[in-house]
Amino acid sequence: TDAGGTTAINGGSISTTGAQTFNDAVTLGAATTLQASGAGAVITTASTVNSDAANTPRALTVNASGGNVVIGAAVGSAAPLSSLAITASDIGLNGGAVTTTAGQTYTGPVTLGLDITLSGVGISLEQATRNVAAQLRALINNNNSDATVVAGGTLVQGKP
Repeated sequence: TDAGGTTAINGGSISTTGAQTFNDAVTLGAATTLQASGAGAVITTASTVNSDAANTPRALTVNASGGNVVIGAAVGSAAPLSSLAITASDIGLNGGAVTTTAGQTYTGPVTLGLDITLSGVGISLEQATRNVAAQLRALINNNNSDATVVAGGTLVQGKP
């Protein structure tokens, strides 16, 4: 997309061989899956990602087979997602906050580009978290639920 407006994704799946880049703000009108495979399988959201309304949270699944996912702005800040599941060889979180009403699962190494707050119920970072500033700056807010978080190679049980 061209960063000139918004992109509405009203459900289903977007599958590509190669990259997907969303420069516009993305609004989810239904549960959505973004799937990229092959050489250059990178999925990038450069602007915000939100559900279409705060009272209708939507699920987002992002899978870059053998590639990377880059989240460049806040997710769920205006209207939270119901859940977020990301699988990639590297997951870049550069958006300041990810907000869901239920779980978040990050399968693959996570690189933090800046301070970030993850808010939801049941947040799982399944591999080591890396930070470009060489220290973990993530704040995990699990709404009083238990979580298993691998942060900088250290396993944390319960609410950090």
